[in-house]
Amino acid sequence: MASLSDFIAVYRTMGPARFFCCMAIIIAIGVGTVGVYEWLSIKLGWPDRYGLYCYSRECLWVELFHSGRLLHNGRWDELLLFVWLWMIPGTFIVAAAIVLMKRRTTHRRNRIKPMR
Repeated sequence: MASLSDFIAVYRTMGPARFFCCMAIIIAIGVGTVGVYEWLSIKLGWPDRYGLYCYSRECLWVELFHSGRLLHNGRWDELLLFVWLWMIPGTFIVAAAIVLMKRRTTHRRNRIKPMR
């Protein structure tokens, strides 16, 4: 979690116009993605209409496990909701793969240690 001093440092580095523009874009992307999920889930009746009744914190994992039910009809809104649901773990998997690849390449580059 970033502290307030980190935000102040970024603000001073970027300047007020760029800082608020970047923050507005980040907030708009977050609100947009949540809005797309809410719109699709209300439109489709997800997850209640598909036989899932989960109202706890772990509902995302239950929804991911049963998201294959969205692929049976092949409608565009069901496919979009399926992609949205799998975008969350997919983002973390891609980020972890990038970090591991960078660590591997830096480890390979630094194999030969200079003699002291």
